[in-house]
Amino acid sequence: MCFGFRRGLGQAVNIFQSNVPALTDALRSGAHLWPAYCSPAPRRKALLIGIRYTRLEWPGGGSMELMGTHNDVERWRDDLIRSGYPKEDIRILWDKEGISPDSRDYPNRKNILREMRVLTAGIKDFQRRFLVFCGHRKGRLPDGSDSAILGIDVQNPISDKDLDVCLLDPLTKWSHLTVSLVSLSNV
Repeated sequence: MCFGFRRGLGQAVNIFQSNVPALTDALRSGAHLWPAYCSPAPRRKALLIGIRYTRLEWPGGGSMELMGTHNDVERWRDDLIRSGYPKEDIRILWDKEGISPDSRDYPNRKNILREMRVLTAGIKDFQRRFLVFCGHRKGRLPDGSDSAILGIDVQNPISDKDLDVCLLDPLTKWSHLTVSLVSLSNV
């Protein structure tokens, strides 16, 4: 039987039944215990965003197109499924051929922000969320934001402040969010 406990600022330790002195010391130091066999596996959800920006150009000229972003999203999806994420809890937004700009799967600002809110809505302790963004980012914005990611509607950047509200504010003390920004900056 295995117990997990947390001390201090999220330091996790596993204690096996044969290690009774360590378990006793942990309890005396005020650790919070939860038996691993009593609770169901934490719910895992993921949002994968891949944008190629086909046929788009930067304001000063030059193609915005990124090769490989759709392949990256497919590889991330396969890796997440192999590591225990349920296929039905992995959401993909991309500008793949055949996806209509009116579709909920199209990676514009509105859809990206909505899906980020859905990703973290109702998250509970010990639940995991995973976000991958493969696309362009932009440096310092006029509103003072440090940076932003660019959906397919590049004229409406998603600032770091937007990301904080959608992704970080809903997190609980013991929930977990992994974010991978595979991005190229034009600045």
